[in-house]
Amino acid sequence: MPRDVRPEASVPWPPDPALGTRGRKVQTDHIGDRLRRQATRVFVGRASELARLQEVLAPVGPCVVLLHGLSGIGKTSLLRQFAGSARDRGATVIELDGRQIEPTEQGFLRELGTAIGTQCNAVQNAARRLAEFDASVVIAVAHSRSFA
Repeated sequence: MPRDVRPEASVPWPPDPALGTRGRKVQTDHIGDRLRRQATRVFVGRASELARLQEVLAPVGPCVVLLHGLSGIGKTSLLRQFAGSARDRGATVIELDGRQIEPTEQGFLRELGTAIGTQCNAVQNAARRLAEFDASVVIAVAHSRSFA
């Protein structure tokens, strides 16, 4: 439908549903997107650690990185920043919460299988499924104290 401007108010007519009552664009993204942007704005002081993590995205094959340290020093925030950066670079990111995983190989495979949409009875099953992804795959497990 063609749009015109009503001269008396300089407002497009008919009204655009994406515009609020004052003619400004209405935010239509998801709450998760907003929270990620907010976290990015307040993330400071970890540029060198983030750069080291980004090095694992180089296409040289599988790589495992364990982030560890005292409680409350920002490991989960760093992991989330890395996950966002990996997504921005085209990687598939699978995020798991270690608190929800039974701390056994089978428990991990069960949660991973749920996340990737297949049953993983063995590491080989998981590896075959992950190899089907077109992009690099990052499996980010936050709160993984019981696996260390």
